[in-house]
Amino acid sequence: MTGLLYKEIRQFWYVLLTALLFPVLIIWGVPLFVWATHAESFAETLDGFLAMSPIRIMVMFAYLIVGMTEGILFSDDEKKKWSFFTMSHPKGHRGHLYAKFVVTLLTSVLLTVSMLFQWSLLHTVCWRLLGTEDAAPDVSLLITLLFLQILLRAFDIPFFVRFGVQQGSAVKVYCFLGLLLLGAVYLLFGPLPENFEDFTANLIERAASGRFGENITLGLNILPYLALGCYYAAYRISCRLYQKGAAEYE
Repeated sequence: MTGLLYKEIRQFWYVLLTALLFPVLIIWGVPLFVWATHAESFAETLDGFLAMSPIRIMVMFAYLIVGMTEGILFSDDEKKKWSFFTMSHPKGHRGHLYAKFVVTLLTSVLLTVSMLFQWSLLHTVCWRLLGTEDAAPDVSLLITLLFLQILLRAFDIPFFVRFGVQQGSAVKVYCFLGLLLLGAVYLLFGPLPENFEDFTANLIERAASGRFGENITLGLNILPYLALGCYYAAYRISCRLYQKGAAEYE
């Protein structure tokens, strides 16, 4: 098993390196640009930038981009000869997929650790220069994004294994569009509240009173268990689908 993990890390080192270095660009890109273009008023300009709080949006963007690159871990091994060799290996395709799942998880963890380190470093610099706490790292956001990333990969990987990365992404989009279509059909023909205005007013009242906050907190507490459970289920499902998918590789 360690040999398969070594193979994955050796083959896809650049994906892991991207997860480590991309936060440097996300966290320090704008401050360095401000320093290069407004060196004489760096502190004031940086303070205005931090006051707008765009860092969280940029962090979400980083998770989206790195999540898209994780498909490379599967696309580069979509070869029939390699899949047949994998199935003849003592660990079989289960060991091959296990290594893939571990490296995929490792990529998300490295991204989170690197993002937290760079964000904390920015906070220290801003506190020293400006005496402001606007750049304080949002640990809860990073943890939430980490488990959301794991949950999304749990849905992606079985499609990648069965249909390949390109076709699997297309099939996933078709499934999503199908769900949207079913939702639209339900809204048009399904049973809805008799008084839709009262229903809407009730939702607004619940949101204003903060009762939705309890549901959100409960969902965030469940998210880690849900994400890890779905990730393990995705591994089991992928093991069952691998042979069918390998038969269609070129």
